[in-house]
Amino acid sequence: MKKGDPFTDKGIRGLKAKEKPYVLSDDGLYIRVLPTGRKVWMHVYSVDGKRHWYKLGVYPDLSLADARVKLRKVKSALDDGKDPAEEKQRLAQERRAALTVEELCQEYLDKWAKPRKKSWKEDKRCLDKDVVPVWGKRKAKDITKRDVILLLESIVE
Repeated sequence: MKKGDPFTDKGIRGLKAKEKPYVLSDDGLYIRVLPTGRKVWMHVYSVDGKRHWYKLGVYPDLSLADARVKLRKVKSALDDGKDPAEEKQRLAQERRAALTVEELCQEYLDKWAKPRKKSWKEDKRCLDKDVVPVWGKRKAKDITKRDVILLLESIVE
């Protein structure tokens, strides 16, 4: 694959690492090949005269077709006056601030069970025995219906 050639999956797959990182582009989609052989999809845009490199994903985890789809979404956000890097940072901050299951259990005990239930100690015992050891460090919003089913099945057994 030569500089200026349109990207193809075969061409991207065949890119070899060099001593220094290098970048190839095709219609606003860039691929940066690092000396380690890692290939990173990028997009370059400007906000207030400042140039930004936005990471779309890593090849082959993000295919060429998916990188083009993601690029269209980023360009659409830019057209709407939104900075995709700021949005990415905002989402990361929200994720860090999201409650873990352990924190949510404690909040439930403190704000609801203790003031309203005489049997709150039994709730605490059950949570500490069955829920917190399995999910305690996970973000509560990441728990899926399947996770709940698997936990309940393991408790029943």
